[in-house]
Amino acid sequence: MERSARFPFLAAAEVSSDDWVEFTRVTELSRYGCYLETAKHRTPGARVTIKIVNKGRTFEATATVLYSRPTMGMGIAFREVKPIFQSILEEWIQQSLSQQNQRPSIDNWKSSSIPSGAFMIQKPRRSPRIPFIAVAEAAYKDSGGRVSCQVTTLSLHGCYVETPSTLLIGREVSIKIFAESECFVATAKVVYELPNAAMGVAFEEVPLKSQAILRQWLQKASGGPERL
Repeated sequence: MERSARFPFLAAAEVSSDDWVEFTRVTELSRYGCYLETAKHRTPGARVTIKIVNKGRTFEATATVLYSRPTMGMGIAFREVKPIFQSILEEWIQQSLSQQNQRPSIDNWKSSSIPSGAFMIQKPRRSPRIPFIAVAEAAYKDSGGRVSCQVTTLSLHGCYVETPSTLLIGREVSIKIFAESECFVATAKVVYELPNAAMGVAFEEVPLKSQAILRQWLQKASGGPERL
């Protein structure tokens, strides 16, 4: 099967077989399958039916469970997709691709783009950004206030988070990312923002334990060992 990129994609979903139904949500989507948050383990190879609902439109397909992570989620591959649903899927993929391309890259970010009076940072070694869905929390270092957010892409040097409560460029924060029963912590700075929508943060000080967690997440999310 041709390899296809997976994109962050949040939508309600229903996955079922002959003897069970689970209401959940999709967190990643590709032309050939998706990743679902699920509460129970499902046997790889099991046949299921998937329905995804997004902005008033419904996609349906039969699918096969590729892998399952108990209490976390599972990856499925689409088997039979009718033309009407294929067009919906392609439209969602194009929208996700467009949103991905519009996001600034932390690894390509240049200090010259930062307004006067913010901060200067040395451009880090380039590393890939990888789709990664996780809950996060950014705490202001100066006042103790907190902002809840959701990580959608992650790299060795920073992450992109979606939040309606964005912070000003240059703001110092302590960030926590929660995924796979682990907690990554680091100090960071906001390097760009899309007001009331999202922001990019660059990691500064990362403890050794968190460095190991970060590399583990990136390796799993990329589908195998990478030159990180």
